[in-house]
Amino acid sequence: MTITLAPFVTAIFALAIGYPGLQVKGHYFAFVTSAMFAGLAGALYAARDYRAAGCDPRQAATLERIRDFAAQVVAPQPAALGLMAIKVPVADGGRGHSYALKAATS
Repeated sequence: MTITLAPFVTAIFALAIGYPGLQVKGHYFAFVTSAMFAGLAGALYAARDYRAAGCDPRQAATLERIRDFAAQVVAPQPAALGLMAIKVPVADGGRGHSYALKAATS
């Protein structure tokens, strides 16, 4: 039964994904199809990794350690270095720097 249904399901997904890409002309067609593939592949990999982290206790423990590290070590750093006040005017207690400096520190 799955062998007979596979071409139809594939055709439906191909039309759903491909039809918007056919509305684009020229070399933009290559960009759109590449972006669609990259987005779909990224979503599938993220779903796989999310399910794996939820199912495997070892990976869930690692994920929890990473979250703890980010909350305790990484998150306080920008405030400790004064990076949170880059764009705030000096009169208001900030550093008064430009958006370019803020972008460079991101």
